[in-house]
Amino acid sequence: MNNTSSLNLKHLSNKKKNLYIYSVISLFGIVLATLLPSQDTGFSICLFYNITGIPCPGCGMGRAIIHFFHLHFIESFYYHPFGIFVALFMVYFSLCMVFPFLGSLIFKYQKFWNFFMSIVVVLLLAFFAFRVYYVVLAPEKLSPYFYNFQNRTSLWKF
Repeated sequence: MNNTSSLNLKHLSNKKKNLYIYSVISLFGIVLATLLPSQDTGFSICLFYNITGIPCPGCGMGRAIIHFFHLHFIESFYYHPFGIFVALFMVYFSLCMVFPFLGSLIFKYQKFWNFFMSIVVVLLLAFFAFRVYYVVLAPEKLSPYFYNFQNRTSLWKF
């Protein structure tokens, strides 16, 4: 008996299967981010931060995404500058489910995509180095802007 209601991904290539999985995860993340409250809970679920006391490169990203989908864009940026980009990627991947031609753009411009993602990783690591140096190792060198920034957001609190 052939069940047509079940999800059958066998006919798709590995790239398209991965894109479909990213799309489903992104859509689930968007729904979850809009349902979760945007208030800060005061604790971190980051294992690296809880062990070392130093925020990892992604600390604050979840809260940034939640604030983005609650349309609090400035707060989103304060929690993590890359949260807006990740949220936009989530929207893009979710739209790939509805508009398949958007997903084909990733495959068509694979070299550009790889280069772009390499730049994002380098910038994320640079942000991590900035945060570790100026916030953890040399907090006295922070300008008043960053001092206020540290007091306003849990991303910068220790």
